[in-house]
Amino acid sequence: MTSVPFTTRVEFIVELARRLHEYGTAAPRLEAAVSLVGQRLSLSCDVLSTPTSIIMSFSQQGNSESGVAEMTQVLRLPPGEVNLKSLCLVDEIADKVINGDLDLGEGRRQLRAVGALQPSLTAKVLTLIAYAVAPACVAAILLTGWAGVATAAVIG
Repeated sequence: MTSVPFTTRVEFIVELARRLHEYGTAAPRLEAAVSLVGQRLSLSCDVLSTPTSIIMSFSQQGNSESGVAEMTQVLRLPPGEVNLKSLCLVDEIADKVINGDLDLGEGRRQLRAVGALQPSLTAKVLTLIAYAVAPACVAAILLTGWAGVATAAVIG
């Protein structure tokens, strides 16, 4: 992977970190995954992940004797929500890139495509139903009667 330009490798890792954060990966897991991918791409990568930001410092694997990074990226992100389907897709793309089945440019394009996915109509309908059922169940537990359960479902 050292024949691939430094910036191309960094761009892929930054996009990977962005997607992992967006889909709810815990900070220690995100940091470990990004560092591992960096090693596989012949980069030394130091990562700090918080709920709203990621800071990554990159250098070529053989050039880290000075302790000074060649490039540092700071990403300011909204807190991510867990999305297991998208996490699986991101993981598959990262595995394909690491194994050499997919080049970095195409891998980055696919990561961006995962980010552009919209929830299906079925998922939206199920979410709407869940917002009605949850308060209706609470009303039923509180023994409010059928009128209270129906009102809670409509308000929810």
